[in-house]
Formats: sequence, structure tokens, C-alpha cells
Amino acid sequence: MASQHTPDQENHDPMFFRYTGGGRYQPVKHWCFLAEIVSVEYSTHWVLTVKSGGRSDVRVAFDTDDEWTLFNKSYEGVRPGYTVAVLHATQHNFSDVSTGVRVGNPFLAQIIPMTLAELLALNDRVQKYSPRKGASETTCNGCDAQKQKTSMQMCGKCSMVCYCGKNCQIAGWQDKDHKNDCKIIKFCGLRAMFSLDWSHYNGRLGFPLCLSD
Repeated sequence: MASQHTPDQENHDPMFFRYTGGGRYQPVKHWCFLAEIVSVEYSTHWVLTVKSGGRSDVRVAFDTDDEWTLFNKSYEGVRPGYTVAVLHATQHNFSDVSTGVRVGNPFLAQIIPMTLAELLALNDRVQKYSPRKGASETTCNGCDAQKQKTSMQMCGKCSMVCYCGKNCQIAGWQDKDHKNDCKIIKFCGLRAMFSLDWSHYNGRLGFPLCLSD
């Protein structure tokens, strides 16, 4: 899916950027900083303290007049325990000598209403029960049987997980809590986050993420 690692804004790491001439650099892939919110503060702008890379004091600072766009559209608000996602984030050196992530465009950030561990577990479930590109078989979210993709049905709401048929769909919805997963996937636009090819850069991204069909 995405990554907790972010490149330094001062050094154009070749793992993330390539030189295009004229002093300009372009990303070679997509990446997304993911971290769990520890605390939320507001003075002139929103500042989140998050857990990332073994630290629980990393700052994500919003420096834009439009940041209310992010917080108003977020599911159930912004609170500790939720996850913040920032597209193409770089390490920023703040004036107090601390490092963190600065967000200058609210459409590069999104609040996801679950812990980071819950988000990563959801991604694992989606990857297990989604049809993989190039594979002939996929796994049913109801009975865990592996069958030909052509014989399986997709969830009609999130279009992410597969079922053998109606009985398996009911089992997945009730017994495996896909009812809640489906709601989160749809509202937060996680279908694109879970399906995107992060290894190749194909133009600028912004939230809500969209898939090109």
C-alpha cells in the first residue's frame, strides 16, 4: 500500500526523485506518509503530533488557509487514534530544529478514522480477497476457498472483495465484518489507496484518490 518513510526535502533521494533538467526534479514513484495521531492542536494552524518510525513526537503541521477543507470533510472529525495520510510527504526542518512533515496543500492529506494498525490490517484483508492482476484465481471472503476469478462475484458496494455467491457474501458481511470494512473503504476512498501501483509515477495525485478505469 503506502509507506511511513519520507525523503528529506533538501536531498533529492534517487529512490524518490529523478533530475529532469533546469534545476527541476520529478518523482519516480508515488508514496504516502502514514502515521497515527497522538494529539491535535490549533493556534493559527492545525498541528498534529503523530507516531511514526518508533517515535511518538513527530509533527505534521498544516500551513495553508484551506486546511478546514480537510478537517470538515473528514469522517467523524480529527482525533487521537486516527491515521493521517500525506501524499508525497517530505521531511521538513522546522524553525525549532525539529523535523516532521509540513502540509501546504490540504488535498494532499486525509484523515482515516482508524488506527494505523487497523488500516494496515484492513489492507491485508483487501489484498487477500481482491482479484490480483495476472492471477487466474482469487480467494472468497466468505469461505476462504480459492476459485477461478471468472466464477467469483465482487462486492457490489466497494468492488474490492470476492465471493462464491450470495451465502458467502452474507457470511463475509456478518462473520468477517465486511459491513464495517465496506463502509470505511467507500467513505474514505480507500479502494484507490489499496489498488494503486505505488511503484510508478503517473502524474500528480490528490485526495480523494481515484482509479483510472
